[in-house]
Amino acid sequence: MPSATIASNVVPLGWHPRVFPVGCEALHVAHGWCVIEQAEDNRRLICWREFHVASEDELQRLRERENDDTILEHTDIHSYEEWVSIVELRRVADPERSRPAQWQRLKRFGVLQRTHAGAAPMPTGGEGDR
Repeated sequence: MPSATIASNVVPLGWHPRVFPVGCEALHVAHGWCVIEQAEDNRRLICWREFHVASEDELQRLRERENDDTILEHTDIHSYEEWVSIVELRRVADPERSRPAQWQRLKRFGVLQRTHAGAAPMPTGGEGDR
C-alpha cells in the first residue's frame, strides 16, 4: 500500500492579524500595562514601563543639586522590552478609558505614538534599563 502524504494547514493562532497586533495596548500577567512592539508567530515583543515618583526628600536633593527651587515633581520612567507568548497577554477592551494615569501622560505627550514595523527604536529610560 502506498504511503499517503499528509498536507498540513495548521498555522499559529498568533498569525491572525487581530490577535494582539503591533501597536495595541494589552495587560501582561506579570508586567501589567504594555504596548505590543513586534509580532512573530505566537510571540509578541512587549514594552512596559515602571514609574518612580520622587519623594519630598529626593525632590529636595534634586533642587539642591540643580540649584533650582522651581522643581515641583520628578518621575523616573524606565522602559523594558521582552518577548512573551500571547497566552501571557490579556486584551484591553477600551484602552482610552482604562489606561493607567501615568500611561495617559505618555499618550498625551506622544510617547506611545511610536512608529512600528522596522522603525528606529524609541529612546528608553537610561541607566535602569535591562
